[in-house]
Amino acid sequence: MRKLMLTAITLLTLLGMHTIGHAQDISMRPATNSELVTTKSNVGFSVKPKFEKHQADDKLAYWWLRVKPAEQIIAHVEIINGAKEHIYRIAANQAVCNRNLTVDYSKHVLTTDEINAASPVDFTKTVAFGTTHKSQVDILVRRNTVADIPIVVDVPRDEFNGITVGGISVTQKVDAQQQTVKNVFNYTVAMVLQENNVKVKPDLKLAKIITKAENGDNLTKVQLINPTNALIKNVQATGTIQDNKGKTISELKLASGTITPQAKFALEFNYQTAKLPAGRYHLVLKLEDADKQIWEFNKIFTIQDKKITEVNGDGQAGTVKRSAHLALPLIIGLLVVGALLTGLGIRLKRK
Repeated sequence: MRKLMLTAITLLTLLGMHTIGHAQDISMRPATNSELVTTKSNVGFSVKPKFEKHQADDKLAYWWLRVKPAEQIIAHVEIINGAKEHIYRIAANQAVCNRNLTVDYSKHVLTTDEINAASPVDFTKTVAFGTTHKSQVDILVRRNTVADIPIVVDVPRDEFNGITVGGISVTQKVDAQQQTVKNVFNYTVAMVLQENNVKVKPDLKLAKIITKAENGDNLTKVQLINPTNALIKNVQATGTIQDNKGKTISELKLASGTITPQAKFALEFNYQTAKLPAGRYHLVLKLEDADKQIWEFNKIFTIQDKKITEVNGDGQAGTVKRSAHLALPLIIGLLVVGALLTGLGIRLKRK
């Protein structure tokens, strides 16, 4: 009798453990009529983030999670699939900044020219889906079905100030042969991690200047770094490059953009001439953010008679014109959460 009771207890314990593990598996269920309405478009599916207790504001359309070092969080995202069966690729990606100062969530593998090594969180290593222990998975979803995907976030042990930004990308896969004739649709939901309310002052530094021919055009790439855990929003960029005679040979103007935390990005100056003569050139670049903080870069660089000319920026800091008293802190608790809606959120992209 005692042996039977022990066996029963052991089975119950194992069943309980199994239930806990199963709770993190990817699950499927029939879609409701109201859910299927969200798929009635040429896209054929929709994506819905599900919030839990770590969500800072339920009114947001994306995750803003208040976390602690070494904490594990399980969020969920639902894929509502419509009338046709599809395979979906779900990926956790780091948010980076592209040449147009647009937040890019599409890259699962980043180069050293896209993200600073000091970034406190690598979303491709911190996030996994279900029990797969992988940050990128493919799943088959039947017609008129909802897939519930657990998102396991293992927060790093080292505490950080400011925020770090990534995104959960959901792409409807098509055969390689169909890609030339069929649109590929992708939803991305931003994910912000924040540990405390410490104020982080944004900054920009010049990394390097590269001049080369690319796709038949001559261009100069000015690589900048945001070495902070601050999102720099509503950024305007203007710049010129002059030759050694003081003639402006290239201009740049970007009306409004967003620079992600710890981002490396290259602003591009294009030239109309087929060949750039060797010599000295003068870069003048100005960036201004929503808080009226201004960074100015003034750099003389040399173009040589070879295919690629690279000039080290030596981490030159921009001349900050208005920062000490006018630059408002980017993160003050939840007061500025809504301001991120211009740079973050749920995005539907057609490839």
